[in-house]
Amino acid sequence: MKPKQKFRLSDIADLAGVSTATVDRVLNRRPNVRALTAERVWEAYQKLKDTKLGQTLEERRIKFKGVIHCILPSGAGPSIDENLKLALQAFGGHYERPVSFHFYRRIDPVAFSHAIEQALNEGAGALVVLGIDHPRTTQRLSAIRATGMPVVSLLSNLSVSPQLSHVGMDNRAAGKTAGALMGRFLRADEGEVAILCGSSMYQSHEDREMGFRAALRERCPSIRVLDVLAGKDGPEDNHYNVVDLIRCQPNLKGIYNVGSGNRGVVSALVELGLERDIVVIAHNLTSSSRDYLISHAVDAIIHQNMNDVARGAFELLAGSAPATGSKIIRTEVILQENLPIE
Repeated sequence: MKPKQKFRLSDIADLAGVSTATVDRVLNRRPNVRALTAERVWEAYQKLKDTKLGQTLEERRIKFKGVIHCILPSGAGPSIDENLKLALQAFGGHYERPVSFHFYRRIDPVAFSHAIEQALNEGAGALVVLGIDHPRTTQRLSAIRATGMPVVSLLSNLSVSPQLSHVGMDNRAAGKTAGALMGRFLRADEGEVAILCGSSMYQSHEDREMGFRAALRERCPSIRVLDVLAGKDGPEDNHYNVVDLIRCQPNLKGIYNVGSGNRGVVSALVELGLERDIVVIAHNLTSSSRDYLISHAVDAIIHQNMNDVARGAFELLAGSAPATGSKIIRTEVILQENLPIE
């Protein structure tokens, strides 16, 4: 028997990331739906039911005004360019609010600043930003928030975060998780481990590095963690850094990439014939990192669900959560053995 609904099929479809036709098949218990897809639909239905989202959706639409302008770095990898963008678009439709996107050159505070001003010039009603932590932009965002405009930072905290809303994983804990995994994979063997990051202007990258170092220092003191290599989240820079690193550090045992650019890490290891000899831990499950797990080029992925990130942002903007504060997204560990079916 079909559950008694207090919300629309499209509401469930948006949360589950499927079509309304699929939702209808699942709710009516018709065949030819994969078990994993059905599970996502029922999970979305239960979340709507438990939070009474459907009952209050119209009220939220009335309360929240304006176009949501999302400012994201360009070329930051499929987890941002595809997964996060699509999730924000889906929740914009779910809340019946227009969403506009601005992309800035990654790790460039001037470009980020220009994107903020462009959004304001276009009459933004709220800002959702994945930004770098730089005085030029953090102070501007703080001033914008002081005018009453909602501002939500995603994935990477900003130094003015107490004045802003934030959604993302606990990055220090994520780094500790990566360190614990690296220690288990290496079994306290001696050697060197490298850390690749995009930039110290991402607080998330700094927090992950600190957590990783702390975990390995405690668990595997015989392993030496090398100085951080900044690859600007780009595959080309990461490829060059890894090739050069291995030539200088022949006893390298593992690599932790705290940011994007996994393709460059893997291509360098393949070029050197070491893709199965060096432990690699990376972030965010995408179509590419899925393939790397399957081929054993990457050993573990530290993941945060971009649908949960987008949901958290819209809940903050819609007033179902405090105007300031953090929504912590669950940290997931994905191995080849528990890789979700697409």
